[in-house]
Parts: sequence; C-alpha cells; structure tokens
Amino acid sequence: MPEFKAFALDDFGKPKVTTGLWDSCIEPYTLSELQELDPETPILAQDLQLRYGARWGLPKLRESVRALYDRPGLTADDIVITSGCISANYLVLDTIVKAGDHVIVQHPTYGQLIEVPRRAGAEVSLWKWQWKEENGTASWSMDFDELEKMIQPNTTLIVLSNPCNPTGSVLLKEDLQRVLDIAKKRDLIMMCDEVFRFMHHDETTEAPPSFLELGYEKTIVTGSLSKGFALPGIRTGWIVAHPSLREGLLDSIKHSRDYTTIAVSQVDQQVATFALSAKVKSQILQRTREITRRNIQTLDEWVKENEWVTYARPVGGGTSVIRITGPDGYAINDHAFAVALAKEEKVCVPPAGLCFGHVADGRGPTDLEGFLRVGIVMGGDTLERGLAAIKRLRERWH
Repeated sequence: MPEFKAFALDDFGKPKVTTGLWDSCIEPYTLSELQELDPETPILAQDLQLRYGARWGLPKLRESVRALYDRPGLTADDIVITSGCISANYLVLDTIVKAGDHVIVQHPTYGQLIEVPRRAGAEVSLWKWQWKEENGTASWSMDFDELEKMIQPNTTLIVLSNPCNPTGSVLLKEDLQRVLDIAKKRDLIMMCDEVFRFMHHDETTEAPPSFLELGYEKTIVTGSLSKGFALPGIRTGWIVAHPSLREGLLDSIKHSRDYTTIAVSQVDQQVATFALSAKVKSQILQRTREITRRNIQTLDEWVKENEWVTYARPVGGGTSVIRITGPDGYAINDHAFAVALAKEEKVCVPPAGLCFGHVADGRGPTDLEGFLRVGIVMGGDTLERGLAAIKRLRERWH
C-alpha cells in the first residue's frame, strides 16, 4: 500500500513550550462565550436524541451553509457535511484522483492537498507563488502563463487554497477568473479549499468570491468553521459542489464517505447551526476581524524595527510567513532556528521550509528556506511574547 509522506507540520508539533505561534484558527470560543452571542436561543436542544442523525448533515445546517454562497440554483442537496475541512478535502481528492492522473496544486499549501493525490498514484506539479523583494518591499505573485504551460494530456484537476496557508496571500477575483478560463478551456475539474474564506484583511481590495460563485460547472469547494469562525473543536466542515455535479461527482463522494463516517456528530452540528445564524455569525466575524487586525499591526511594527526580517503583509487567512536572515546575510536554517526557539525560549513556531517546502518529486532541498509561519489569530499578548523571543534568539544566532 502506498505510504503518506510524513505530515511535517503536525510532526514538528507542539513541544513543551509556554508560547505557541502555530495556530491558524482564531482564538476559539468557549461554549459559554458562544452562548452569550445570542442568550435567547439555546445552542443545544435538550430533547435531542443522540442518534446518528441525518446522513449528509442536519437539513438546517446544510441550508445555513448554502446561504454562505451566492450561487443561483445551489440547494442543500449540493452540500455534504463532513468532520472538518480536512475530511472534506480527503474525500474530494480520494474520489477524483486516480493512478496515472496529473494534478496541479497551488504551492505552498496545506500538505494534505499535495500528498493525497501523490498517494493515489498521480503525478503532482506545483504551481508556485513567487516571492519577490524589491526596494525593501516583499510580495507574493503567481504566473498564470506558467499554469497553462503545466497542463498535460492527462491533467484532470487543479487544486487551489484561497486564502493561502501559510503565506497569507490571496487570489483575487480577477486571478480566480484567469484560472477558471484556463481550466474551462481544458475541461478540467477545479477544487478550491476555502477554509480561510471569511478572513480577508486588506481594506484596499475586495474580498474574493468563492470559486463556486464564478459559474464554472466543474467546480467543488470545501470549508469549515475551524478558522475564521473560531470553532475548531466542533469538527464541522463541508463539501459544496456545483449543481451540475449533484448526480455525478457528488454522489461518488457520498459513496466514499460511507466508508469513513456514518454521520457527523449531531452535537457538533447543532453548535455549527447556532454559529451560522445571522445574529451570531456577524458577531463571530467581527471578532475575527478585530483579532487579525490587531495582530497584523503588531507584526507590521515588529518587522519595521528589525532589518533582518522581511515579510509580505498577509492579505487573507490565519497565518503569515516571515523570512529571517542570519548575521551573514543569508537565510537562516528555519528548522534549526525553530528547534532552538522551542528549546531555549519555550516558543513554538512552525519552520515553513520544513513544513511547507515541498518539491516536485517529494525529495530534495526545500524552497522556503529561512521562513517561519506565524499565526495572526491568537488572543492576548501571545504574538508579542513570541516575537520578542524570536528577536532574542536572532541576536544570539551565528
């Protein structure tokens, strides 16, 4: 049986530290804090009988998810509730990708989106964000001509993650339309992991739409309440397919799901339904904006104070990456630096080169050397304490 490549992000883990900058989920709510957002409506129905429940998800929850998308013709029948976005992604990729296929995946990205197709026996090509530094300003950009050249006769699928984990970069509406045009010309399936969709930070640009809203029939998207909705502990995500896929691809995904999950927890789904009510959802997303705005401002100021670090201000999502150079002017070994940071300063921050630096064949040196992934989602003074520790270690680094 094919083996998965080690999941470096989780394997690096959370050692015994006092400060963690690893999170990509907004500081989670307690159940009582969530209830305070609408005291008149109980989160959980006390007469709920704890059966398996509706096979594809509670009807009210599926309707609440449907309302998140501005897509004519979309119904609850086009939605499947899953155990988090990670389960949604796995089911979509495991159903679509076959041995001998060629799959193009935006990079860097969450490792699952690369490794599941590889495990299925597909050839995976990485369409890479390009890091640029000019006149003291850093940015990420994509080459759309390169994407078109990457397509092969056996290409079946393009996979995006928007906003991007770990870079915090975003494909805006015009960018998504360019990808759509390329996919449509070659009749390819489009999958977009939109778990960070409701986290857009740049006030100078309009938040991008869901890829599903652009009108391409061969589109399937995934999402969850873990990131911008601050509820990772309820493990509730979803798959949403274009209505034209209802009796084809989505049916196949449902059959795949039969082998992993009879039904998603009814308790989790009731919490999710409460969170997606109009009154509660707006309050959750306002809190998300306040937390990310404050943390981005903190990160902006810290980067300006330290000439040995550069970053591109995150446009969306729950993370950013910072690039650190050593006293010799070259990028640090991100893995060694992160290990030392945990041991000496009791601070955990994922080394981006180790955790996200895939190469086309799964081997060789990483392409994100010197980058650390920093969460912009924490409450309190967690980010300030973590950045202070990074500075102290950098001052000792040689």
